[in-house]
Amino acid sequence: AAMYDILDNSMARTKALYDGHAVAAVAAIDARTARQALKLIEVDYEVLPHVTDVDEAMKHSAPLINDAIFTEGLEEKPVKPSNVTKRTQYGHGDVHQGFGEADFVVERSFKTEQTHQGYIEPHACVASVNPDGTA
Repeated sequence: AAMYDILDNSMARTKALYDGHAVAAVAAIDARTARQALKLIEVDYEVLPHVTDVDEAMKHSAPLINDAIFTEGLEEKPVKPSNVTKRTQYGHGDVHQGFGEADFVVERSFKTEQTHQGYIEPHACVASVNPDGTA
């Protein structure tokens, strides 16, 4: 059941959502059988309307990636799906007063690419092997 849950949550069903999205899996009794099964898999792709810019993807006119996503964090529950999964706003104090009292105000817009956290714990394996080669 655990393997099914992993595949069910990460395998593309009717639409691959990103480059590299898994579309098939093979379970076999040995590596040879798995390789043979892999050769039998055929996948036909259709390029769907898409955007590659985050600002464009957030527009109401953008192609919808997943029709099951309704933006969370809005005052009113949305009735239409969106490419925006959640809206969160943080802040404190009086922004207008702060800008008014500032010597300089610098406004810039920044974009970054998708990132992945860096793990700080080491990845390691420890083995104890006896002189006769047994563990």
